[in-house]
Amino acid sequence: MLAGQVAVDDDGKVVAPGDPGAQAERIFEIVDGVLAAHGARFDDVLHIRTFMTDLADLPAYAAVRRRIFPGTPPPASTTVEISKLFLPGAVLEVEVTAVVRSRWGSRRLRFPERRRGLPTAPARTTRASLRTASGSSASRPSDG
Repeated sequence: MLAGQVAVDDDGKVVAPGDPGAQAERIFEIVDGVLAAHGARFDDVLHIRTFMTDLADLPAYAAVRRRIFPGTPPPASTTVEISKLFLPGAVLEVEVTAVVRSRWGSRRLRFPERRRGLPTAPARTTRASLRTASGSSASRPSDG
């Protein structure tokens, strides 16, 4: 997951303040570099979450996004209007979730809770896993 990318240059200054199209171009340029550094590409993106300071800018942003993600269907997405971003002049912030390929070329999801020894969801539901906290079994609703 790549969280909170805004359009900044190499010195950390906002690129094209107030221009959603130019900022979208820069954001996706940065995202492309981060994905590549981890062995992924835009085809591996599952979800995009976008924060915008003005939804009236959506057409300019969407035009760039359609060019970056021309496939059908595109990644799932959420777009939210917010009052402001943390850098003055920034009008977009993008988060991306992607599946990273392993070194053997297959896609795999990583489950950090397994590495930390935290409990994981059962592989399949059994009657024992349907027990409530009080110890009684969950039952099906009656048909009658």
